[in-house]
Amino acid sequence: MTKSYKFKKSTIIKTGSDKPDADESRHYVSKEDFYQALVERNKLVKEAEDADEVEPQADDFIGVCIIDICTNLAKKHQFSGYHFKDEMIADAIYHCIRYIDSFDVEKSDNPFSYFTQAAYYQFIKRIQQEKEQLYIRCKATQSSAMMSETAEADSAGNDKP
Repeated sequence: MTKSYKFKKSTIIKTGSDKPDADESRHYVSKEDFYQALVERNKLVKEAEDADEVEPQADDFIGVCIIDICTNLAKKHQFSGYHFKDEMIADAIYHCIRYIDSFDVEKSDNPFSYFTQAAYYQFIKRIQQEKEQLYIRCKATQSSAMMSETAEADSAGNDKP
């Protein structure tokens, strides 16, 4: 007797204890610790604003988390073939650090997703910029080749008596 499935076998989700727990080694940034570090930073920034002091620097832990997020995002298959991956990572890190205070700790408790999304869009922006630069270089090469052909044709035509 054959089993009939309402859905494909690949879409059936097992429930209960059959589902294995997520591998903890995959998690390179602790969401809770990252969130707590941003909450503490938010408090320090508010205290500095009230006292008219200079804004404090970001904690090393926050910086390491942002670097880890950006470098691991660059490992995704959709960003694997680009030769300017280091520039993409650097742009994403700069963007995340620049807008670190834009994360509102009262609205969300998941800074990992916020900064991953910011880094993702910065990667896309860098890819678009590189494509535009490649197009400009191709057009410049084509126009210089046409100019050299035109110059050769003119010099060949002027050489005739």
